[in-house]
Amino acid sequence: MRIEKRTFLRVFCVLLALDAVAFSVVFVPRPALKTEQWAFLDGQRPKPFIPGVPMDLGSCADCLNFAVFRRGIGGWESASANILQLVNLPAFLAATEVFSSRQRQASGTSKGHSDLATVVLVTIAALQCALLAVPFSLRFKRNPRAA
Repeated sequence: MRIEKRTFLRVFCVLLALDAVAFSVVFVPRPALKTEQWAFLDGQRPKPFIPGVPMDLGSCADCLNFAVFRRGIGGWESASANILQLVNLPAFLAATEVFSSRQRQASGTSKGHSDLATVVLVTIAALQCALLAVPFSLRFKRNPRAA
């Protein structure tokens, strides 16, 4: 059993192109987040501790969708976005974890954390395409003595 490199590259490129088209269909029509929406996300983050000032921790259950998927705050997720998230579930879960863990820190900005989560999402989605291409590019050697 071996992987045919040419077949692997073809299948990988097709899967990657399909994923890129799906991401484009879902995200290109969405407006970019406005300054006040980024400020809302930054307001959900812990503030640096200052002696004598109470610590204010906000929470935003859906912040990753605002930041990574760049949809307006207060809207509902479309069916196409939900399907895309389901197809890319490992990438989405990893991006959610990266964004959430970074948002719990007092350092950095929501926009910077969003950029990092987006890179994680795209990288893992590409790795998923590569893993899916492997079974389609496997070739089994025939044993000439068995015939």
